[in-house]
Amino acid sequence: MLKITFYIAAGLALVFGAVFFAWKYLGKKRKVALRRLESENPRYIGLEKEKTAIKQKREELETEHPFQKLLAEKIKLKKARAAGNKTAIAEYEAAIERILEQQGVNEDKLTMAYHAQLDAMNHRLMQIELEQRQMRLEAKSIMNLISISGELDEKK
Repeated sequence: MLKITFYIAAGLALVFGAVFFAWKYLGKKRKVALRRLESENPRYIGLEKEKTAIKQKREELETEHPFQKLLAEKIKLKKARAAGNKTAIAEYEAAIERILEQQGVNEDKLTMAYHAQLDAMNHRLMQIELEQRQMRLEAKSIMNLISISGELDEKK
């Protein structure tokens, strides 16, 4: 009885080891396929470049957009009012009016334009992420099919 239990335990250990190493091997193959996809696929590389460009443009927009300048001037105006500095108040109000005149819109339209631009950039970034994720999933599924067909060929 003890001998049979030992054989069953040894058999289970071998099966577990085989499954473990097969799982590791297939995982490694998938990672290699994904790295190859990310470094060799022109569509993936193009999407990555577009994503980088959009992120840079978004950062620029978040600092250089007239809406951000308007907000900065409004914060300065609020601080000047709290301090009671009448010359600074006049200066900041003039700066706010100058920004609005340069853009030729009112504050609400400037706010809507800023948020619309950010939303469009974020939407495109999400689309790129989804496309890249789909490409990675396709690469994984292709590797799964290759590994399954390779196992079937070995059995024949």
